[in-house]
Amino acid sequence: MKKTNVKSGKRKIKITREKLFLLIIVLVIVIAVIIGVVVINGNKTTNGDNNGDLNGNAGTTENTNVDNGLIDMNNTQNAKVENGVKENVSEKLKEEKTFESLVIKDINLSAQGGVTRFTATVENKGGDITDTMVVIRFVNEDGSDYAQLEVLIPTVKAGETTSIDASTTADIANAYNFTIERM
Repeated sequence: MKKTNVKSGKRKIKITREKLFLLIIVLVIVIAVIIGVVVINGNKTTNGDNNGDLNGNAGTTENTNVDNGLIDMNNTQNAKVENGVKENVSEKLKEEKTFESLVIKDINLSAQGGVTRFTATVENKGGDITDTMVVIRFVNEDGSDYAQLEVLIPTVKAGETTSIDASTTADIANAYNFTIERM
């Protein structure tokens, strides 16, 4: 171990390499903790509930700063927005669809919190179906492609029902209609 002499005024201080290394590690940890506390407190005040002030006093303002990601809550073509949920209202989209021997019904397409979710009930009117990957192609009113979503239709025996639940961060809640194709 090599000792280094450092003069500070009239006093001599002896610092070993190990002590210097330990001092640097302690300083780095202290700085990291301070940065962590600042970041956490900063997030609480900027992403917190808008239903009050920073002291926690209740207010009457509605929380409008919900992170909706890529979802355009102002685009209400074929959709309505209530309580932070953008729900597709196209009658054409909600109509029952047939894919091979499957009937797709109870269709819902909605977006909330930055995620668009497609759900439906699948009824098997034919023979047993094993896990099947399909592409749901969403279209505009003029028939042009709007978006597509890959979906797994789970195994369903003849005469039974199952459900589809697929989601994406893309804003597809304004679709007019959709078709289903095998991948």
